[in-house]
Amino acid sequence: MAELNTSYLGFELEHPLVPGASPLTDELDGVRRLHDAGAPMFTLRSLIAAPLNVADEARRLDAGQTSDTSPSVAAGLQDAPRHAREPDAYCEHIRRVRRAIGDRIPIVASLYARSMNDWLSNANLIEQAGADALELNIYGMAISPDQPVESIQREILHVVQAVRSQIRLPIVVKLLPFSKSLDQFIRKLPAAGADALVLYNGFYCGDLGVDPLADPVLQAISNPLDPHYRLRWLARLSGGIGIDLAYGGGVRIYLHAIKALLCGAAAVQVVSMLIKNGPQHLLTMCQEMRNWLDEHDYGSVAQLQGQVSMQSFDTLESFDMTYNRQILMHPH
Repeated sequence: MAELNTSYLGFELEHPLVPGASPLTDELDGVRRLHDAGAPMFTLRSLIAAPLNVADEARRLDAGQTSDTSPSVAAGLQDAPRHAREPDAYCEHIRRVRRAIGDRIPIVASLYARSMNDWLSNANLIEQAGADALELNIYGMAISPDQPVESIQREILHVVQAVRSQIRLPIVVKLLPFSKSLDQFIRKLPAAGADALVLYNGFYCGDLGVDPLADPVLQAISNPLDPHYRLRWLARLSGGIGIDLAYGGGVRIYLHAIKALLCGAAAVQVVSMLIKNGPQHLLTMCQEMRNWLDEHDYGSVAQLQGQVSMQSFDTLESFDMTYNRQILMHPH
């Protein structure tokens, strides 16, 4: 029987399917249900350590994005829990989650800020509260329509360096899929102090239901956003930058996770299917992955990881030609 264990952020995980930040980790009941389903790590939703106004955030969106994006972003901001807006309450939530699941399962906290003071002061609070790693949610820095991409990238590197100088926790950078100079930018992140990247930040895609009292979470299931783009960058970066990579956004079936692992992901974030089908669906996906590995004669996830990454090609040109022909078939 194939082994599913993987290493991510310096932690040995029983399998690579990590519940991403979602309403499921807002309450202890959801945390306990994920724990019972075998979640190897927990990712909490971001502490919003910056003034936040939905209308202002929508106006900050790049003019090139589609109109469908604005309701999506608004839904993601509006349903933030109370503790996500108050540092003391957020830190207490970390401590409550720790008491609920014990010390064996790593807790990844997340931080959304704008000013350097907010990044640093809250990173310190989160470390003191007992989180095992910190994800930097740089969404607010990356969507400004008036700031050149190169300037944004320098600012992100500066934040990573500053946070690294303040805390000892592993640092994850959660990126948006901007493409200009992405390769060169990402290769600078390890030296700045990042330990892992999430490719990429995924948004809940809100929908309007006929019942105004319906649970908004169930109407906010994310869509796979160009999985070929995500897989291509995973494959291109895997093994070449000395940093862990996680796949995030739109994992609907176990085959999406298999492909991410083939491209070199160390972990695969799952959100939508756990919201839709319940935390126990994690057990189903793990069993499906194990069956696939057995059927294809892989003894472990480690044997699978990076098999179609750029390290398997002689030149960058041959890699790009292969992926431009979309040899990786998209499962539906």
